[in-house]
Amino acid sequence: MALKRVIAVSAILAASVLMISVAWANPTIANNPIIESYTVDEQSFVGVGHPITNDMYGSQGRAQFSDMVDALEELGYIKEKSEQLDGSNLYENPSEFWQCIKIDGCGQYYWIGKNGNEMVTITLVGKRNGVGHLEVEIKPI
Repeated sequence: MALKRVIAVSAILAASVLMISVAWANPTIANNPIIESYTVDEQSFVGVGHPITNDMYGSQGRAQFSDMVDALEELGYIKEKSEQLDGSNLYENPSEFWQCIKIDGCGQYYWIGKNGNEMVTITLVGKRNGVGHLEVEIKPI
Protein backbone atom coordinates (compact mmCIF):
# COMPACT_ATOMS: atom_id res chain seq x y z
CA MET A 1 0.00 0.00 0.00
CA ALA A 2 2.83 2.43 0.85
CA LEU A 3 4.52 1.74 -2.50
CA LYS A 4 1.31 2.61 -4.40
CA ARG A 5 1.09 5.85 -2.44
CA VAL A 6 4.71 6.73 -3.30
CA ILE A 7 4.13 6.01 -6.99
CA ALA A 8 0.95 8.13 -7.00
CA VAL A 9 2.75 11.02 -5.33
CA SER A 10 5.64 10.74 -7.79
CA ALA A 11 3.24 11.00 -10.72
CA ILE A 12 1.73 14.19 -9.30
CA LEU A 13 5.04 15.76 -8.29
CA ALA A 14 7.18 14.54 -11.18
CA ALA A 15 8.53 18.03 -11.90
CA SER A 16 9.54 18.70 -8.30
CA VAL A 17 12.17 17.21 -6.03
CA LEU A 18 10.81 13.94 -4.69
CA MET A 19 12.00 11.92 -1.76
CA ILE A 20 11.37 8.28 -2.62
CA SER A 21 10.65 6.14 0.40
CA VAL A 22 11.47 2.84 -1.26
CA ALA A 23 14.70 1.67 0.39
CA TRP A 24 16.53 0.79 -2.83
CA ALA A 25 15.55 3.97 -4.69
CA ASN A 26 17.89 6.34 -2.91
CA PRO A 27 16.61 9.93 -3.11
CA THR A 28 20.16 11.21 -3.46
CA ILE A 29 20.40 9.44 -6.82
CA ALA A 30 16.86 10.35 -7.95
CA ASN A 31 17.51 14.01 -7.18
CA ASN A 32 21.03 14.12 -8.63
CA PRO A 33 21.23 16.94 -11.20
CA ILE A 34 22.64 14.50 -13.78
CA ILE A 35 19.33 12.59 -13.76
CA GLU A 36 16.62 14.01 -16.02
CA SER A 37 13.93 11.38 -15.44
CA TYR A 38 13.44 8.10 -13.67
CA THR A 39 11.04 5.19 -13.25
CA VAL A 40 10.44 3.16 -10.13
CA ASP A 41 8.73 -0.18 -9.81
CA GLU A 42 8.82 -3.05 -7.34
CA GLN A 43 12.06 -4.41 -8.79
CA SER A 44 14.15 -1.45 -9.87
CA PHE A 45 14.91 2.24 -10.09
CA VAL A 46 16.11 3.43 -13.50
CA GLY A 47 17.39 6.97 -13.88
CA VAL A 48 18.13 8.47 -17.29
CA GLY A 49 20.53 11.37 -17.52
CA HIS A 50 20.01 14.56 -19.45
CA PRO A 51 20.84 14.21 -23.15
CA ILE A 52 24.49 14.88 -23.88
CA THR A 53 24.95 16.56 -27.25
CA ASN A 54 27.84 18.03 -29.18
CA ASP A 55 30.21 15.83 -27.19
CA MET A 56 32.26 14.37 -30.01
CA TYR A 57 35.07 13.07 -27.80
CA GLY A 58 32.88 11.88 -24.90
CA SER A 59 34.33 14.32 -22.37
CA GLN A 60 30.93 15.42 -20.99
CA GLY A 61 29.74 11.83 -20.78
CA ARG A 62 32.90 10.68 -19.03
CA ALA A 63 32.61 13.58 -16.56
CA GLN A 64 28.99 12.67 -15.74
CA PHE A 65 30.00 9.03 -15.42
CA SER A 66 32.80 9.92 -13.00
CA ASP A 67 30.53 12.25 -10.98
CA MET A 68 27.89 9.52 -10.62
CA VAL A 69 30.46 6.93 -9.56
CA ASP A 70 31.75 9.40 -6.94
CA ALA A 71 28.20 10.05 -5.68
CA LEU A 72 27.50 6.33 -5.34
CA GLU A 73 30.81 5.64 -3.59
CA GLU A 74 29.97 8.42 -1.12
CA LEU A 75 26.72 6.55 -0.43
CA GLY A 76 28.67 3.39 0.39
CA TYR A 77 28.49 1.51 -2.89
CA ILE A 78 31.62 -0.54 -3.59
CA LYS A 79 32.78 -1.30 -7.12
CA GLU A 80 32.31 -4.90 -8.18
CA LYS A 81 33.23 -4.50 -11.84
CA SER A 82 33.75 -1.77 -14.42
CA GLU A 83 34.71 -1.44 -18.04
CA GLN A 84 35.76 1.71 -19.82
CA LEU A 85 36.48 0.79 -23.42
CA ASP A 86 35.91 3.50 -25.98
CA GLY A 87 36.84 1.52 -29.06
CA SER A 88 40.02 3.46 -29.73
CA ASN A 89 41.53 0.25 -31.02
CA LEU A 90 38.73 -0.02 -33.62
CA TYR A 91 38.15 3.63 -34.50
CA GLU A 92 41.06 5.78 -35.55
CA ASN A 93 39.10 8.99 -34.96
CA PRO A 94 38.59 9.66 -31.22
CA SER A 95 35.63 11.90 -32.10
CA GLU A 96 33.51 8.78 -32.64
CA PHE A 97 33.26 7.98 -28.91
CA TRP A 98 29.43 7.86 -28.69
CA GLN A 99 29.05 6.07 -32.01
CA CYS A 100 31.39 3.35 -30.79
CA ILE A 101 29.60 3.05 -27.41
CA LYS A 102 26.38 2.49 -29.39
CA ILE A 103 27.76 -0.45 -31.39
CA ASP A 104 27.90 -3.87 -29.70
CA GLY A 105 31.45 -5.14 -29.54
CA CYS A 106 33.08 -1.77 -30.16
CA GLY A 107 33.10 -0.04 -26.79
CA GLN A 108 31.33 0.01 -23.47
CA TYR A 109 31.33 2.20 -20.43
CA TYR A 110 29.80 0.77 -17.26
CA TRP A 111 30.32 0.49 -13.51
CA ILE A 112 28.65 -2.07 -11.23
CA GLY A 113 28.62 -1.67 -7.48
CA LYS A 114 26.94 -3.07 -4.36
CA ASN A 115 26.12 -1.68 -0.97
CA GLY A 116 24.99 -4.83 0.82
CA ASN A 117 21.36 -5.14 -0.24
CA GLU A 118 21.44 -3.19 -3.53
CA MET A 119 23.21 -3.51 -6.84
CA VAL A 120 23.73 -0.48 -9.04
CA THR A 121 24.82 -0.25 -12.66
CA ILE A 122 25.93 2.99 -14.33
CA THR A 123 26.11 2.90 -18.12
CA LEU A 124 26.89 5.39 -20.86
CA VAL A 125 24.48 4.88 -23.76
CA GLY A 126 25.44 6.09 -27.24
CA LYS A 127 22.74 7.38 -29.56
CA ARG A 128 24.83 8.58 -32.50
CA ASN A 129 28.06 10.43 -33.11
CA GLY A 130 28.40 13.15 -30.44
CA VAL A 131 25.14 12.22 -28.68
CA GLY A 132 24.38 9.97 -25.71
CA HIS A 133 23.28 9.85 -22.08
CA LEU A 134 24.00 8.20 -18.76
CA GLU A 135 21.74 5.57 -17.15
CA VAL A 136 21.65 4.37 -13.56
CA GLU A 137 19.82 1.22 -12.52
CA ILE A 138 19.42 0.16 -8.90
CA LYS A 139 17.98 -3.23 -7.97
CA PRO A 140 17.58 -5.00 -4.65
CA ILE A 141 19.77 -8.08 -4.30
